[in-house]
Amino acid sequence: MCICVNCDLLTVCSVYQTIENLHCVSSANAKNSIFEPRKSQIAININSSSGNIKHEWDVIFCDSFVLNINTYSEQ
Repeated sequence: MCICVNCDLLTVCSVYQTIENLHCVSSANAKNSIFEPRKSQIAININSSSGNIKHEWDVIFCDSFVLNINTYSEQ
């Protein structure tokens, strides 16, 4: 699971917005990405089922992470 959903910097983070674009999801509440986080680590999971390949990108570590449990639900 992506730790971004519990980060207070979610709406301004360039890495999160890039991952949303990779997932083909556009957040109506997203602000301009004005924040470049430090030392983000992304895990890429590749799943294959019935000849279909799906990719899942998750931030698993970020030096800039600021805990806010309700960040994603406030979107």
